Amino acid sequence: MRQSLEKAIRDSKGKSGGYRVKNGRKYDNYFTNEDWRVFLSSMSDRHKSHYLDGDGGELLEKKGRYGIYPPKMASFGSSSHMIYDLSKNFENFIFEKKLPTRVGGTANLDGYLVTHSNRVFYEAKKCEIYEGSHVNEKISTVYKDVYESIKDDTECQSWFNYLSEPIKSDKDEDKDKMKVTFKIKDKEKEEDIKYFDLKQLICHYLAISADILEGNNSVNNIKFIYLIFDPEKIEKFISTKKDQILNRYRNWYNEAQKIDQASLFKAIVKYQAERLGYSIPAYSFEFCIIDQDSYIDKVKKFL
Repeated sequence: MRQSLEKAIRDSKGKSGGYRVKNGRKYDNYFTNEDWRVFLSSMSDRHKSHYLDGDGGELLEKKGRYGIYPPKMASFGSSSHMIYDLSKNFENFIFEKKLPTRVGGTANLDGYLVTHSNRVFYEAKKCEIYEGSHVNEKISTVYKDVYESIKDDTECQSWFNYLSEPIKSDKDEDKDKMKVTFKIKDKEKEEDIKYFDLKQLICHYLAISADILEGNNSVNNIKFIYLIFDPEKIEKFISTKKDQILNRYRNWYNEAQKIDQASLFKAIVKYQAERLGYSIPAYSFEFCIIDQDSYIDKVKKFL
């Protein structure tokens, strides 16, 4: 589905595509080398530094298991490219913002913007939701305590649950890992969260809440924008997998709507305060899902 969607996006832009790496292999769902050079030359040094200092390797070719791969942002399915195009003209916008979770590593947020009255954090998804699912996802065991805390939280009990099991493996990569499936309680039944990346969002909330508690900024009006690419808005959407793609998008959106973001964030703030030994300061929190067409107008409201 992902490749089909990337091709549909490419074709809707009237582009031929075709990034060619050093060994001669051509990637049709990526910018041409010349188009990529033009794009890079248009990017400011400040914005380049954001991506070069980040952990995603967005601007550079990468050596992988099967050879050399194009830069990630050269893909027509790149969420980083999408948020860059939509946000590059906002003054002081920071791409690839890194914040420590104080639990297990660093959260990598796609965007961050501070104004006189708001701190806005951004996550972007374009084609990622069309690959596999998050059922039985391998996750570090360091997160088990926070998952338990959320499950036991009074306000989250009505909608949140998860199941975990140890991984029976001798591989080093599976050491200190568990298989996790997040679940949504919907009336009298539970449904697996298959497509919404709740593990990643919890990591983001751990980092943001730690930042609030540590007093790293006096502005504690927190806005979290989840930018999602809506495939229904592709002009002349031609793909043999169109129905599958649209169905996956709607399932993702349905899962996202069922998650009580306010109670989730509040539970994580309480968890971090207890762990790190802080009193909880005054703060506000707002979560919103927006697509590529409504993004700019929504961001302007927070300026």
